[in-house]
Amino acid sequence: MDSLMTFLSNSVLWKAVVAYWLFNAAVTALPQPNGGKVYQFVYRFLHTLAGNLDRAAQKLNVPGANG
Repeated sequence: MDSLMTFLSNSVLWKAVVAYWLFNAAVTALPQPNGGKVYQFVYRFLHTLAGNLDRAAQKLNVPGANG
């Protein structure tokens, strides 16, 4: 079990998967914009970025990708 934890903690892939999952969770948790143009831009930009990352992850068969 110790060698598995060492492998996972040193693996770049799993760090990227966790970062991808946290980013998507944070973007999904953003409240809907109701006014400010800057927040609308940031909201739409982050949702577009998250959607494109999700598409790329699905094509690469990344563990934890939706779909």
